Amino acid sequence: MFVVKAKNKDCKKRMIDISKYVNTCSDGCVICLETEEGCLTDVCDRPIVLSIGIVYGTLEEMTKQVEYALQRARNYDVSNGVCTVVECNHKSFRFPEKNMKEIFDIVRFRYKECIDSPIHFISLPMFYRIGFNFALHFVPSSLSKNIIVHKNLSTFLKHIPYKHRLKRWNGTLDFDVDEYAKWRCKQENTTISLFSEKISVKCVQESLLELQQSSNSKVMSAVADGIFYMEKYDFWGKNKKRKMLMVVKNCVLIFDDTKISTTNVYSRKINLNSANVQIEGSDLRIDTKLRCFRFYCASFSEYERFQTLFRGIVDHINV
Repeated sequence: MFVVKAKNKDCKKRMIDISKYVNTCSDGCVICLETEEGCLTDVCDRPIVLSIGIVYGTLEEMTKQVEYALQRARNYDVSNGVCTVVECNHKSFRFPEKNMKEIFDIVRFRYKECIDSPIHFISLPMFYRIGFNFALHFVPSSLSKNIIVHKNLSTFLKHIPYKHRLKRWNGTLDFDVDEYAKWRCKQENTTISLFSEKISVKCVQESLLELQQSSNSKVMSAVADGIFYMEKYDFWGKNKKRKMLMVVKNCVLIFDDTKISTTNVYSRKINLNSANVQIEGSDLRIDTKLRCFRFYCASFSEYERFQTLFRGIVDHINV
């Protein structure tokens, strides 16, 4: 499946330094697409560096993420350069700000292999296309001249051999970011304790089945310590909509459908280990790196359970 094997080079940056960003819960990170078998490459055998949205955090944290990915790419053949793919259909995608400009300077001065290498922008929303040419003025010309904006996947896929295409690129490869991070930590002899255990669909279905068997799914009332109903505020904090919340392994699963059923699928997963949880009376606020979630407990019967459960989680995370 892979054609490029890693060279025996030590990477100065370590996965442990950026692991809180490199996981399936993250909506903005950058990684070298590699596994134990080798590295994914484009049609010119350039290692692929994937930017899932745009990196975020402090300048130092963003620098570590970008440099880790590029240093990992250097463990393979970069004589033809590096193939950078930016997936724009993520909430973290944005036009360059001050920190990103400094990142660009680091890339062009420290990683010469990127100077004449292609940078593919895919799945760019229409409202970003309008101001994209203006935004390029903030990118050094040595990098911006290599940018290719693809209106659809078909033009992008001409640059990627079929055997190296991810499933979301109409390919067959299922690249697991969590497994990648664990593998790199193992190779670097660092801890993997920062990773929460991955929640499978089967795990959620089994939990829902257990609840379904012990309660009437048509009655919205307190049914178990790990599941309850709350009103979720919209972005402006005005309107509220009823949601079903389920707590599994320090993650909050949000269900749009409030019926307890094994066919119910959660719409969003929030990793509480990397979020800030605040409890104010009947309000629950969860701040992630990308957005704030606010919930209101309208039922007095659920209030005590909600308080006890989340205060216990907050105390555990803060230990």
